[in-house]
Amino acid sequence: MCGRYASSRGAHDLASHFHVEEPVEQVLAPSWNVAPTDPVYGVVQREQARALTVLRWGLVPSWST
Repeated sequence: MCGRYASSRGAHDLASHFHVEEPVEQVLAPSWNVAPTDPVYGVVQREQARALTVLRWGLVPSWST
């Protein structure tokens, strides 16, 4: 798994684009080399509202647990 990508958008831009009502507390710096286990922004649907939160980027294969 390569799993790398660029993350140049800020929390405000993402919240506006995805119509997020709950602000994120942690501020992440832009990165042009996001690797597995790095913190990233994620949009999570909670009941009737979306939330922008910080998640850990990566993949846990089913055979590894």
